[in-house]
Amino acid sequence: MKKGTYYYQIQETKGTVIPKTGLDYAVTATFQSAKAKFEDNTTRKKAAKLPLKKVFYGHLASNAPTEYYKLTLKRVSYIVIGINTQTMDDEPETYVVTLYNKDGKRMLDWENPDWVKYEEEMDGEADWITDDYANYQGLQTVLEAGTYYVSVSVKKNRDGKIPSTARYGQYKIFANVSGVGVALNLSSKYAEYTGKRIAPPKVSVKEYPKDLYYYPLSELNLEDGYFEKIWNMQTKNNNKVKSIKKIGRYRIGGEMFRPYGVDISNAYAIFTVTPIRGNISRVSSKKPGQVQVSVKKNAQSTGYQIQIARDRKFRKSVKILKTTNIKKTIKGLSHGKKYYIRIRNYKDVKTYYCSDIAVPESIYGKWSKIKTVVCK
Repeated sequence: MKKGTYYYQIQETKGTVIPKTGLDYAVTATFQSAKAKFEDNTTRKKAAKLPLKKVFYGHLASNAPTEYYKLTLKRVSYIVIGINTQTMDDEPETYVVTLYNKDGKRMLDWENPDWVKYEEEMDGEADWITDDYANYQGLQTVLEAGTYYVSVSVKKNRDGKIPSTARYGQYKIFANVSGVGVALNLSSKYAEYTGKRIAPPKVSVKEYPKDLYYYPLSELNLEDGYFEKIWNMQTKNNNKVKSIKKIGRYRIGGEMFRPYGVDISNAYAIFTVTPIRGNISRVSSKKPGQVQVSVKKNAQSTGYQIQIARDRKFRKSVKILKTTNIKKTIKGLSHGKKYYIRIRNYKDVKTYYCSDIAVPESIYGKWSKIKTVVCK
């Protein structure tokens, strides 16, 4: 258990007959220090920084069955995240490692196996970080540069609840990151939907000879345009496409993307087609404390995001709303105050980033021109 206040209850067992005079009992509570530092990382906002290529000790407790970590990649990398619960006893609990994108959307998860089969005892210490472990065991994938979150939690039942038999304690977590030899840079990462084919961005390749998985391009005899293949990330297997048109995300990269393989064919960059810029038709204030906003309909969008604030930089008294209607009434505003309003179109999609898990997300277009209104 982590530091906190707890309550316990004492009651008769089923079928027990208690005499009218009652029963006397004594209660003794004994606690022993865990002799370890507990991180306050039980939510994604409080995520602890996950050091790369170093063992980090975490602790799960009955009042903290999940811990979160944050990691940042400077460029596309092959990553392995593994945990070890052998610090608990000879029968380790099954913990689940889950990978999230920067918005907290689940991308991939993995359960730790029985680590007894992988460990060798050396001088009383479990030598569990071996070459085989670092390269083949754990949650593995290739990720684009950016910020990600990792959680470690006790495995739940099918009904989504933590079993009463679950055991808590200390675990080790290790993140091994290696470059894939090259990095791809796009001349542009975004384009607006036009209804017509969109010219793919130009791709430049930078080599990193110090990477663990480096293959000199000059010796591979790659054909022209090898890194310019286009893959649709809205399909489960990232199907190859000949052109870019629909709103969504596209993977620009080598001949084949294999999230669990490691070579230059795994290098990629993401290109996104967004909805067109938002357009406000009209703003008005007909009733006290209310503002009415009308937007120009966009058939390619799922809906519209409206932002209203007391200043042009949208920092004071900001409200953000989503609607699928072209007319929206915003309530709870201040009488006689000037408000600034802007909108943008969004499209809901499901993106397959690094596995067969569909990540639901909204792709936004650019903000419209700002309109002003004085609230009645």
